[in-house]
Amino acid sequence: MISIVTATKNRKLLLGENMESVRRSVLAPRRDVSFEHVIYDDGSTDGTELLFEEGYAKSSCKYIKGDKSRGVSYAKNQAVAHSSGEYVFVLDDDDVILQRTIYNFAECLESGASWYLADFLRADNDLKYMMGEDYYSWKFSTTSEMLESIYKGEHFLQGNVMFSRKIFDKVGGFDEKMGMAEDLDLYVRFLREGEMPDAVCFISHIHRMHTFNLSAQTSKEDHVKIAQELRKKYKN
Repeated sequence: MISIVTATKNRKLLLGENMESVRRSVLAPRRDVSFEHVIYDDGSTDGTELLFEEGYAKSSCKYIKGDKSRGVSYAKNQAVAHSSGEYVFVLDDDDVILQRTIYNFAECLESGASWYLADFLRADNDLKYMMGEDYYSWKFSTTSEMLESIYKGEHFLQGNVMFSRKIFDKVGGFDEKMGMAEDLDLYVRFLREGEMPDAVCFISHIHRMHTFNLSAQTSKEDHVKIAQELRKKYKN
C-alpha cells in the first residue's frame, strides 16, 4: 500500500480539491497496488471537519482532528503515524495530485530505492499553469554531491517525494521544532544516512502558489538562507 498523507489547517475549500484529486487516482492495470489518503487536521477552526460528515470524503479518507494546533511538522508526523502504507507520499493541503502519480510511483518500486524524487508543476490560485515555473528532479552521482547542491540553494525538494516508512522512522520523522522547510530538512537527513533517491521522470503533482502559500512568500534569497541554515545545523 502507498499512503498519501496530508496535514491541514483552515483550508477547507482547497482541501476539497486536494481530496478529489486523490480520489480520482487511476491504478489500472495494476491490481496489486492500493492506496489510502490520511488527513490530519492541526486544529482547524473554519469548519474543515464538515467535509468528512457525509459524501465520498467520509468513506475514502481517514480523517484525524487534533485538539489544538501544534505546528505543521507535528501534523505531518501524526498523519504518517496514522497511515499504514509501506511507502508515503506527502501531499500538501493546497496541492493536487495527478491521476497517474500513484501508479507511476508503484512502477518505480522495483529499483529498491528508499525514496523517489519526481517533478512537479506550479499553478496559481485557480490552478492555471504558470509557464516557466516547472521543477525537474536532477540526478546526482553521490549523496555528498547532492547535499552540496542543496546547501548552495541550487536544488530544491518539496512535495515531489515518496519515501519508505523504514527510512522515515530511521531518521526520526519531521523535526517538530521547524515551522518551515521541514520537508527539505527531512530529505537532507535521508542523504546524510547515505540514501540516494531514485530520480524518476514523471510529474507527481501541481503545486499551488497562492496568497497564503509560504513558498510564494519565500524569495530565492530566502531559500538560499534556509539552505545555509541547514548546512550549519548538520555541519558535524
